[in-house]
This record gives sequence, structure tokens and C-alpha cells, in this order.
Amino acid sequence: RPGIPANQTKPPIIVKDKPIEYILNDPSTPNLVVSVPVPNIPENPKFSVQNYKGGGFSLGSVESQSANCVVTLCHTINFLNRYTDKPMTRWSATSVLNVIPRAGKDLNAYYDRNYLKFFYFSDKKNSTMYTCDSADIVSHELGHAVLDFYRPDMWSAVFLESAAFHEAFGDFVAMMKNLSHDEVVNHLISQTNGNLKQENVVSNLAEQM
Repeated sequence: RPGIPANQTKPPIIVKDKPIEYILNDPSTPNLVVSVPVPNIPENPKFSVQNYKGGGFSLGSVESQSANCVVTLCHTINFLNRYTDKPMTRWSATSVLNVIPRAGKDLNAYYDRNYLKFFYFSDKKNSTMYTCDSADIVSHELGHAVLDFYRPDMWSAVFLESAAFHEAFGDFVAMMKNLSHDEVVNHLISQTNGNLKQENVVSNLAEQM
């Protein structure tokens, strides 16, 4: 293809005319899956999701999981930027945040300033769980990157309180992201019969994991 060196991978063709089947929570709540249009990925802060090819892929495929990550990242970034007087326009330590939906076999997911990595593991019944399928986990890990942008000094702080605050902030971002979807709020009200002191889909983060 003209303009692309022979040793460089061609950019993926993004399917924009087919919707993304988006998991609002995680596979433990199959009724919280909605069709959403392919989002516009922000120029800043820039991120790249491995194997992302747009919409039209079946749930459980690597392309669908990548699309799930893209929707969560776009929605969460736009949501947070809408309510702050200092929008996040860059990452703390990298120009492009690389997102790996299937980074390997492990019971883990993490942010390391250059990557968001999501892992998968199998239980005793050989049922595989992918952390990238959880909007809670994806938005929680993004929360670390958000806090790192606002307070980069906390990243290398030696105090346990700083690490604890990072985790709490990630949970806060995940909960606020959940509450920004009408479908989740309606499910929450139905689930608790209006009594928000009860356990619910928002307070119980990463239920499948």
C-alpha cells in the first residue's frame, strides 16, 4: 500500500457501520448488554487498543473484547472531562497509552504508565474469565491513569496511604462510570427496590472476578 513501509503493519480497517455489542457491567449481568455506535476515539489523550477493528463482532471474540475496551475508555474519559475544570489531555508518562485486552494468563489487570494490561484465567471447570470483559475493571485501571495525570507525584510515593488512595480512586471512577448509564441505574433501582443500602450492581465491582 502506498505510503506504508514494507516492514510496517498496515493500520486496521475500522468497521464503523455496524454497532458494538457493549457489556455495561460484565458477563455476570447478561441483561446489561446494549448496542452502541462505534465511538470517536479522542486525539488527546491518545490510546491504542490491540486488535480493535470496530463493530459487528460477536461477544467473546478478541475483536469484541477490544471494542468493549474502546467504548469503556472513550465513555469514561469523555464523562470525566465533562465535569472537570482541568480536562485530561495527555497521559502522565507516555504519548500513547497502549491497551492489551488479552495480555496473558493471570488473575490480574494493571496500569504501568505505558500500558493498560488485562489478563484472563480459567477456573476448575475450565471456564475462562477475561478481565477485559468487565467495564468495572477497565474503568478502574483507567482511573489509575487519570489520577496519575492529575497527581504524578503519587505514583512513586512510598506511603501506603498513596497506594490505597490510588485503588480507591480507581473504584470511584468505575462507580461513577456505572452511574452514568441509565440502563445500569434502572437495573440498580429494580435490583434494590429503591433501597440503596442493599448490595447492588454499582457497589459490587468486578462481580465475575
